[in-house]
Amino acid sequence: EWPYSPRDFMRGDESPDPYFYDTPRFCFHVDDAAVAALTEFYGTALREWEKPAILDICASHVSHFPTDIADFAGNRVALGMNEEELRNNGQVDSYVVKDLNEDPTLPFEDNS
Repeated sequence: EWPYSPRDFMRGDESPDPYFYDTPRFCFHVDDAAVAALTEFYGTALREWEKPAILDICASHVSHFPTDIADFAGNRVALGMNEEELRNNGQVDSYVVKDLNEDPTLPFEDNS
């Protein structure tokens, strides 16, 4: 028997997401150890492909890529909800502002 009720999946704040993301927050949302682990993972895993194109979903002002990401990766796109944060992300080539909760389709051609 399923042990959860619909209430168990409700957010603490059910207001529309754009209200929260309207104000830029130039901070990390995970601790330093998590940032280091993610950066190390990206630095290893993304080298397994030749110039991989990368989509950073739920992005902000930083993507936690290694500093030499441009040397081994292809096009890097950040998709998030705050344009000011995304505009300040120097680790990507371009960005898209989109609320995936409102419309969960990605704004890219298939196989792009």
